[in-house]
Amino acid sequence: MRAHEFISELKTSDAALRARYGDFDPEDKPMMPNTEIRGRAATPWSVYDAIQDVLGKNLVTDDEDELEPGMYLVWEGSRDGHFTPNDDGPGGAIEVRDMNSHEAAAVAIAVHEAYHAYANHKSQGGVYRNEKIVNSLAEKWLRKHLVGPELMVALEKILGSKLHYGRDHLPASTPSDRR
Repeated sequence: MRAHEFISELKTSDAALRARYGDFDPEDKPMMPNTEIRGRAATPWSVYDAIQDVLGKNLVTDDEDELEPGMYLVWEGSRDGHFTPNDDGPGGAIEVRDMNSHEAAAVAIAVHEAYHAYANHKSQGGVYRNEKIVNSLAEKWLRKHLVGPELMVALEKILGSKLHYGRDHLPASTPSDRR
């Protein structure tokens, strides 16, 4: 089963699954097979697919030639994840280490950074830098789209970032520093 087919199956309603497979206990639906990549928990989502899901396919590209005002460029760099907003309006760039990775931790970081972009897109000012808001949004996405060990690894990765921020949930660094 290809990743997009697997994702489609995850989003299938209980009624559609019942029609396809007969009666089942809806509590069984989240029990998907566990997968691993290089001994680490893996998801049906790639880093790039997860970012597109959060921000919308029409606002995300990995091709600078396709980049238009208000869009987000996803590019591979040396950091696990980092969002940089545009100075002159919506849009920006999201740096990831490997946009094709399916590792749960990498997907969690990508979702977290995509929600920094989302918060920046939806609000004025520096609210996108508020880790409490971003972590809450990322956690909701992860709980909706991942299960089992993949979910636990992903949640541990993003929620652990709370430890690095003060009571205002804002980084002590300046906006140009890495969060």
